[in-house]
Amino acid sequence: MAQLIPSLCDDLGVGISVHDPDTGVIQSVNDRVEVLTGHSAAELRGTTMETYAAAGATARPDAFHQQIQATTDGQPRQFEWAIETPSGQVSEIRVRLSTTTLDGEQYVLSELQDITSEQNRIDRLKTQESVLRRFHELASQSAPFDERMASLLEFGRTVMGVEQGFVTSIDGDTQRITIGVGPNDQLQDGATAPFAESYCRYTVEPDREQPMTVVNAAEDGWENDPAYDRFGLGCYAGSKLVVDGETVGTICFADRDPTDTPFTELQETFIELLSEWASTELQRADRERELRRKDRAIEAAPIGITITDPEQSDNPMIYVNDHYESMTGYSEDDSLGRNCRFLQGDATREEPIAEMRQAIDNAEAVTVELRNYRQDGEEFWNQVSIAPVTDDEGELTNFVGFQQDITEDKQQQLELERTSEFLEQTQQVANIGGWEYDLRSETLQWTDEVYHIHGKPETYDPTVAAAIEQFHPDDRESLRSAFAELTTDGTPFDLEVRIVRDDGAMRWVRTRGTPRYDGDELVAVAGTQQDITERKEFEEELKRSNERLQEFAYILSHDLQEPLRMVSSYVCLLEEELEEHLNDETRQYIDFAVDGAERMRGMIDGLLLYSRVETEGSEHTETDVNTVLSAVEADLELKLAETDSELHVDSLPTIEADEDQLVQLFENLIKNAIEHGGEETTVNVTSTSVPEGVQFAVSDDGPGIPADQQDEIFGLFDKGGDSDGTGIGLAICERIVARHDGEISVESTPGEGATFYVTLPDS
Repeated sequence: MAQLIPSLCDDLGVGISVHDPDTGVIQSVNDRVEVLTGHSAAELRGTTMETYAAAGATARPDAFHQQIQATTDGQPRQFEWAIETPSGQVSEIRVRLSTTTLDGEQYVLSELQDITSEQNRIDRLKTQESVLRRFHELASQSAPFDERMASLLEFGRTVMGVEQGFVTSIDGDTQRITIGVGPNDQLQDGATAPFAESYCRYTVEPDREQPMTVVNAAEDGWENDPAYDRFGLGCYAGSKLVVDGETVGTICFADRDPTDTPFTELQETFIELLSEWASTELQRADRERELRRKDRAIEAAPIGITITDPEQSDNPMIYVNDHYESMTGYSEDDSLGRNCRFLQGDATREEPIAEMRQAIDNAEAVTVELRNYRQDGEEFWNQVSIAPVTDDEGELTNFVGFQQDITEDKQQQLELERTSEFLEQTQQVANIGGWEYDLRSETLQWTDEVYHIHGKPETYDPTVAAAIEQFHPDDRESLRSAFAELTTDGTPFDLEVRIVRDDGAMRWVRTRGTPRYDGDELVAVAGTQQDITERKEFEEELKRSNERLQEFAYILSHDLQEPLRMVSSYVCLLEEELEEHLNDETRQYIDFAVDGAERMRGMIDGLLLYSRVETEGSEHTETDVNTVLSAVEADLELKLAETDSELHVDSLPTIEADEDQLVQLFENLIKNAIEHGGEETTVNVTSTSVPEGVQFAVSDDGPGIPADQQDEIFGLFDKGGDSDGTGIGLAICERIVARHDGEISVESTPGEGATFYVTLPDS
């Protein structure tokens, strides 16, 4: 039958065999069939193909013969078969049967094509499809990342054919197992190890692009590696986790035993996919956490935040945060889809609106202050900042707006402006200016009023040396010395000195200086300057008036006292000489004349006392007012006894005062109370601490003072209708109190007595 198989067929990659159509017995084969079956042509002839069927083949033993018989109807048949060689090698065969006629005899021609590699590829594809499908199912579960990762590791143990799957994180020199699946106790959740003693230190090498695999650690040279000593892993496959370009950990599969064969392409692909998916999930989770943090920050922000869409008509708001709602009173539903101009009203100025509109047209940032209105109609000041938002290509996508209620700040600003304006006006009216010298920068600053006091233009740049030179030559050294002590020791000063202006005009100023500290460091000195020229001129005039008053007092004490004494003396002599010739009426006239002269002498003495309050007063010293009242009580002892009156004095404080004048003050007040109170008058002296110092009260239980006289009793010669005094005592009291920078007043209800209040500084 050799002639049935042309020699040409031996060179084909397809096995050709010829079969008896009735029995299926092999009549002839080419060389390819011998290779496929592992038998020679001589061994094959006379046998059937079922003899070489692979054990466990899906086809029945007689299936090949049945296909041959079926082919005799003239229709070709095609099916798949498995052949096993004597060595046990199995080949997947695609069989095509057809009929042919040779030498008038009908035969069945079998074409045998080895499809083992193709079938293996199909099987791999099916396996890969199954793995990917399951991978997708597990990765797509609606569960937390850790749960999905654990499921994928569990599935990966099967795919990789190992006992353990785990995820690590790398923190400096330490590696930590975050998720561990499998029986290895060293690779469970939370386990840590030095990174230098891990397999993963090679996995994360910067130049490594493929997973790192170890098939047999002992044979691959790991016996002396610290990772092998610590973990004793026989095989390992790992890939790095990368988040935002930074390696943060690894995904690994391992077994304490080595694997029989190298990891397949599918297995390496699986671990690559798993690490890429985990990296993406971790990165997405990080971004979601970051977005959530930003969202929470935006919602918690103490300012209103809005986002608008410029691609829509009228640039409407598409987002508002909670603070915007609480600030404006408009809910999210009220605001979204609208331009924020609905917050404007009658008091909203056009200028900032135009500025904001222009910035939006130019896609620029802008900040303006607007008067806006809340939903309930309440007006508020709104500081609005708008900024453009662009994408990666620089294209405008949105505008973000920041709105802050600055009503309170604005009111304070307006109040500060009003206060500053008022202060400036006050400084101008009071001729008071301020100055400051910074010791660190050695710069001197003046307020406008200081420029005015010195007669300098506001363009003048003052220095300490030049400023001191503007003072009168007789005052410069004292001012220079005071300023030096202030800037070195922090000693304050308060001086009254003269300024000589450029035009020669001289002005008196009161200049003060105080230190300023930063912690313990003296950093600046500051003070005030007040033009006191008018006060000085008044003091000079007052001094001249006092001198004239002294002259008047001299005249009173010398030129007027003597004529009065002469009148009184001669009237008395006339009374003695004419005593036998005087009748009662004449004697009464003489008494009137003598009494008038005596009263005139008393008034002159009172005027002398009044004039000497300022000119002959002593310096103020620490004065125990209890001692003062003891002296007063001694002086008035006789008067108290004659009127059967009583004086009660509480414990009184010590103050800075002229002791002699205090004796005169309280003696006049108490004597006035006794004279007006009459018999059995009770006088009380008490004291109370007040913000201005000490308030003394001299009270009596006399008839009181009529309301229409209370405003006049401190005038000269106003002695009241029932008094025999000179009417100078209370005027002297007022003058003494004024010299002590105090105040005196009276309160009285007719029939209920009177109280004189004297308020004096306590230092």
